[in-house]
Amino acid sequence: TLGSRSSCRDVIKYTDAQRSRIVWEILIRTPHHGDGRASTGVLYLVSNGTYTAAYPLHD
Repeated sequence: TLGSRSSCRDVIKYTDAQRSRIVWEILIRTPHHGDGRASTGVLYLVSNGTYTAAYPLHD
């Protein structure tokens, strides 16, 4: 076993840019069901007011 929860973070180390990219990739693919129909991604979340803006990530 990996032991404590903090030791799990030591197994794979991501840079801040990599972490941001992972979150972005998840957000653009995650389905969101708001008004009875399936909508997908961060653009839907911006359009319905969940987020006020979204910007593509870059290094």
